[in-house]
Amino acid sequence: MGYFTIPLPTTTQFSEHSRKKLYSLSKRFSPPRVDFLSADYLDSGSTQPSTRFNNPHKTIEDVKTAELQTFREFSFMTPADLIFYLSPILDAHTKDPSLEATDFFIYSLERKLEDALKLLSSKEEETLIQALTYMYEHNWQAAVTTNESSLDSILHIEIQLMIDFQSCPDILQPINRKSHSEKVF
Repeated sequence: MGYFTIPLPTTTQFSEHSRKKLYSLSKRFSPPRVDFLSADYLDSGSTQPSTRFNNPHKTIEDVKTAELQTFREFSFMTPADLIFYLSPILDAHTKDPSLEATDFFIYSLERKLEDALKLLSSKEEETLIQALTYMYEHNWQAAVTTNESSLDSILHIEIQLMIDFQSCPDILQPINRKSHSEKVF
């Protein structure tokens, strides 16, 4: 059986200027009150310091993509902390759309979006929504499979979501998207 994925077309671009605005927005909320080290400590419930993360995040540059490969504890963060991590998450997601930390980040932001928006000016809110729209549109891929051993060699195409935006109606609303359902053709 053959299997490969291809990204689907998008309409929203995230220019270098937009990335700089997002970087500035995230930087404004540094250092985070709850960083990976603190969130890991809160998640473990241990009285011992975390050994999984030993790099405190004082600036956006302190956030390493390798750390995002294993981090899941965004739910322990404040709305300001989530804004701080948006720029590193977007950069890591752009490089690897299957990054699992993106889902955990989006779920946590969904729960705290209203409070996060209260911290922002209207221009900053536009930047946040543009970043979420970009992530939403770079969320789809087509998975193509075929059974090469079958005589009919039917080609199957499945549209897959990399991030579960359907579970996040509070995020879908400001980016003017409806939740999607699976389509079978």
